[in-house]
Order: sequence, then structure tokens, then C-alpha cells
Amino acid sequence: MAPRGTVSETPRSAAVSRRLSQPERNVFVTSWASIANIPTDGTMRRMTVSGEWRCPAARIPPGSTATFTLECGGRAVKGFVVNFEGRYGAWVNSCPHVGTPLDLWPNEFFTEDGRALICSTHGALYEPDTGLCTAGPCAGDRLTPLPLHVENDTLVVRCG
Repeated sequence: MAPRGTVSETPRSAAVSRRLSQPERNVFVTSWASIANIPTDGTMRRMTVSGEWRCPAARIPPGSTATFTLECGGRAVKGFVVNFEGRYGAWVNSCPHVGTPLDLWPNEFFTEDGRALICSTHGALYEPDTGLCTAGPCAGDRLTPLPLHVENDTLVVRCG
């Protein structure tokens, strides 16, 4: 089955047979050879996730969203920002019903009409401005909010 919004005329079985007919590749040998050339003089730093996320407000127009990851108390927390009718909200990307991410396709949280957020797993609907679940298996529950404020036209989200 092709992802939503795309058309695929190639049957699913064709992709499987194409993979089976290709020779096996030794990816790790190539990767280790590449790593061997990295200098170990201490100038490289490990990538880390921050406890704060910033984004120019203009990059998230009304009816759109943006995803991010924060480090909160030593664990990674995936979240998203919503611009609903010019009002911003930040939520943890986790359905209160089962804990799965709301977006099955990356950064797709709104229903087709843009009036509600939808959980792609069970179809639960949430109010974009309050996070209240209005329909579905978690009716009455809420999405977990994250503190959000605007600083000089920049959205700032921090751990709660």
C-alpha cells in the first residue's frame, strides 16, 4: 500500500523480489572504514538534544505544525507545536490512550478540515488549542502540554 497522498503502480511484491535479487552488501565494513579516518583529538563533540527548542514563529503559519525533541530529566521527549488560527500550543507527541505518536506520517497532526488534531493509530480527535480529546477511545483525556512562550518573534518550548 502506498503512503497517503501518493500513487504507486508497483505491486508490493515487486519491491520484495527486487531486494532478494540484489547481492548482499557489507555496510558495516564501509562504515568502520569511514570512522577510522575521523580525528580523535577531542575537537569533535557528541550531538545532544537540548532541554529547549526555538523556532521563528513565521516558519509555522496558521494550520501547520512542527516537531522537535527535548531532553527532559535525562530522557528524550518528542513534541510538536501547533499554530491553530494564529494561536500556538505545544504538546508531547503521545496519545493518552496508548502512548503512540499522533502522527503516522511525519508532521501530520491535523484532520483534513484543519479543525482538530487526530491520532493516526485509533482516530482520537483533540482540540488544537486545549489538547482535550473530544472523540475516540480517550474522550475526556488531554494531551500533555509543554510550556511555550514567544520571545522576540521566536517560539520557545521547554521541558514542563
